[in-house]
Amino acid sequence: MKVMLLFLTCACTSQSAIVISAHDGSTVSTDVPAEVGAQAVTDTPDDATSPLFSDYFGSGYEVKWLPPASGDGLVTDTQNGSNKFVTLDSSKTDFTRLRTNLDGSFFTNTTITATMKLRIEQAPNTTSKVRLDVRQATENLFYAVGATIAVDGSMTKVSIFKKVDDGTGNYTICSLSEGKLATPLAMNLWRTIGLTIRGTSSVQLTAYFEDTEMASFVDDCLSPLTATNGTTVLNGGCFANQTGLGIQVEQGVVASVDDVVVTTP
Repeated sequence: MKVMLLFLTCACTSQSAIVISAHDGSTVSTDVPAEVGAQAVTDTPDDATSPLFSDYFGSGYEVKWLPPASGDGLVTDTQNGSNKFVTLDSSKTDFTRLRTNLDGSFFTNTTITATMKLRIEQAPNTTSKVRLDVRQATENLFYAVGATIAVDGSMTKVSIFKKVDDGTGNYTICSLSEGKLATPLAMNLWRTIGLTIRGTSSVQLTAYFEDTEMASFVDDCLSPLTATNGTTVLNGGCFANQTGLGIQVEQGVVASVDDVVVTTP
C-alpha cells in the first residue's frame, strides 16, 4: 500500500515562532507494508538499546501507570495470543487517560524521543484523536503528538500539540503543526506515532508516523499561541521541569496501545 504524505503548514500559529512545515504543498511518498501492525508483537524490545522508559504491558498497565481518573472511561489489560497490551475505551466518555513519571521516578531527561503503537478498535461518531503526551505535569499542561481519527476509524493526519493555561483558569490546546496522510490508514492495524522534543529555553519538536517525519515546530516558549478554537492564549513556557508521560484517547474512540518507549534521540 502506497501512503502519500502531504505536509501542511502550522495549524496553530505563534506570532513569532519558527514553523518548519513542508515544502510549499509538495508531496513525498513512503511505502508502508500492508501488513504493518498485523504481525504478532512481542512484549520485549526488538533491539538491545536500553531505553529511558519502556512498557510493553506484559504485566499490565497498573505496574507503571497511574489509574485513570474517576471521569475517564474504562482501561483494560488485553491479550491477543502472546501479545499483551492495554485498551482505552472513550465510547461513552469525553476522554480516557493514563499518566506516568510525573515525579521523574523513571527518567528526568527533557530531551527525549517518545513512541507508541496504537490500534483503533472502534471508530468515533465525530472526528477525534489519540495522543501521546510528553513533558506533562498534569493532564492539562503538556506537549504531544496525536493521530486524528475519522468517523470510519481511519487515521488521517499526525499533529504536534501544546496544551496551556488560557489565563482564565481554564486550559486550551493548540495544534502547532500537522502532516496529512493523503491516503487515510484503515483501523484495526497497529500504527506507530512518535515525538522528539529538544531544548529548555526554546523547544524543537518533530512528529513521526512510523519512521517518516510528519511535522516540525520550534516553540520560542514566549510568543502567544492561537488555540484550536481561534482564541489567542499565553504561551505557557517550555515546561522544562516537567517529565510526565501521558496517553489520551478522546471522545468516541476505543483504541489499544502498546510498546510505549522513551529514548534519548
